[in-house]
This record gives sequence, C-alpha cells and structure tokens, in this order.
Amino acid sequence: MRLIRAEVLKLRRRNGMLAMTAILTFVAVAVYYAHFMPTYRAEFARIGHETATAARDAGGRTIGDRLRVVPYSLGIYIGAPVLLFAFVGAVELAIRRTRDRLTLALGGWILSCLAFLALGVLTPVDMRYYLAALPALAIAAGYGAAWAWNEGWPLHRLLWRVTAAVFLAATISTAFHAWWNALG
Repeated sequence: MRLIRAEVLKLRRRNGMLAMTAILTFVAVAVYYAHFMPTYRAEFARIGHETATAARDAGGRTIGDRLRVVPYSLGIYIGAPVLLFAFVGAVELAIRRTRDRLTLALGGWILSCLAFLALGVLTPVDMRYYLAALPALAIAAGYGAAWAWNEGWPLHRLLWRVTAAVFLAATISTAFHAWWNALG
C-alpha cells in the first residue's frame, strides 16, 4: 500500500511540474512577444489583404512564381542526392521502425516543414522551410545511404554500393559548391 501511495505522489508531482512548465512557458512567450503586437497586427493585416486579393509579394512574385521556385530551391539548398537518399531512408524507417520515436519525430518534423512550405507558397511571407528541414533530411538520408551500402538487395549489392558512392560524392560536391559560393 505504501508503494502505491508513493507512486501516486510521484505521478502528482510530475503532472504538477508539467502543468507548471506549460503555464510558465505560455506566460514567458506572451510577455516576450507582447512587445511586438503592433508589428504583428500590421503584418497580419498586410498578409491577409495581399493573400485575399492574390497580390504579388514584396519581390513581385505571384503564387505560381513561388510554387515554380520550390524545386529550384530544393535542388540548390539541399540537392537531389540528399533528397533521394532521404526518400530511401524515410521508406526504410517507415517499413522497419514504424512506431519508433525517431521515425515519429522525423515524420512530424517533415510534416511541419511541409506546412510551412504551403504557407510560404500561399502567402506572401518568405518561409525558409528548407533550412528547418535540413537536420531531419540529413538523418533520413543517412539511413538511406546506409541501407544502400549495407543492405541493398543482395543480387545487386555491388550496383547499390556504386550508386551509393556516386550519390555520396554528388552530395559532397553539392555541399562544397554551396560552401564555395557562400564565400564569394
């Protein structure tokens, strides 16, 4: 009986701590962002008006223009090899580890980035979704590259390893090219 009471007290303390953490987080965010409310109101009014009237954004781009630049941005900032490895890794994670915490976290992460992608296309706000997606894509791409190198179909294992090596070289080349361009 004492053990049950002790466990109940632990649970109450833990729930109390979680509730207090949530309340204080809300208060901290509200207090911090309260300073910016006039700016937010003005920007939300502008965005709402521009979205409702299908106006061009500050760069003069329409929704169609913003949609057409998505593949280009993904190719420039992430690269096709990483996207292909990430796709293979996501499929591998989804098949083998469907209820794993990492798989669920990566899935939620990518879904939130896709939501920001949609917001960036549909509204005149420039969202940098690809920067937020990079860590999740890197993890999934790592799984994809490891699968292609170690566990590719046995009949074609050499072909999978050559393909993985070529794609890894292309990934390094893309990263070096982006780094070199950033230097000027």
